[in-house]
Amino acid sequence: MPIAIGTRVPATCTAAGKALLAFSAGQVVRAVVEEGAGIVSIDIPAWFGATAGTVISSPFALTSDGELAGGGDWVDRAPGGASPDTADYGADVPVATCATTTDVGATGITGVRLAGPRRLVGGGTAVLHGQVLGAAAGVPVALVATGTRTWTTSTATDDTGAFAASVPIGATTTIRATAGGLSSPTLTVVARSTVTRPRGAVAGSTIAVRVAPALPGRAVITRPGGFEPIAVGRVRNGRVVVTLPASATGAARIVIIPDGGRAERGQSGTFHIN
Repeated sequence: MPIAIGTRVPATCTAAGKALLAFSAGQVVRAVVEEGAGIVSIDIPAWFGATAGTVISSPFALTSDGELAGGGDWVDRAPGGASPDTADYGADVPVATCATTTDVGATGITGVRLAGPRRLVGGGTAVLHGQVLGAAAGVPVALVATGTRTWTTSTATDDTGAFAASVPIGATTTIRATAGGLSSPTLTVVARSTVTRPRGAVAGSTIAVRVAPALPGRAVITRPGGFEPIAVGRVRNGRVVVTLPASATGAARIVIIPDGGRAERGQSGTFHIN
């Protein structure tokens, strides 16, 4: 969309800071992403040779760049460098991404925020909350969660543009909220494995413990602080059954290793094998 010099451009941004606005001919101008506002103020440097009111057409990239120290530069492929030899442009320091939107005037929505827990021990339910900037009450919000599968949870904004929802976490899950054609930055909720500590373990006998979340994986019994396996079993349907060797007396622990890294490893407290 054409942008006039001095225009405050609505944008969806993952972080505040400096930005570069690149155009089809390769020119780059500086911009500032305002803290928490999702708005980009464009600062046209003198070397660009434009006067106030000039409309700059065909912007194609708006990216954060921490390396710009003044003057012009190409938005180049990360990291570093300033070469215009390729059309595959990126940011020197891609700590944030901003995308301009053409429908802000119609909807009034300028951005979507999403927050929630970063980690859940044993999985469970993540209570999420967020804000649709510029929204009135009743704006639909879709939360797309991807863990062991992908599903969508729907909610709506209140009269302040705020929304809330609960999402089940059975594995490490990524979540994005979308409203008015704009999406929030991705929120990752890490699931950390837990395992019960067995009681009355006896060398040469079988022990059974519960694991959450109930993901397939390996259960490795080691000495506390050690890595050499005493016994190894499989996690199936949130349960592990392992036969202990007759020579396995002494202190031990159980380490849970989910398949495919779908959750963080977890371990039991130390228990004694008689």
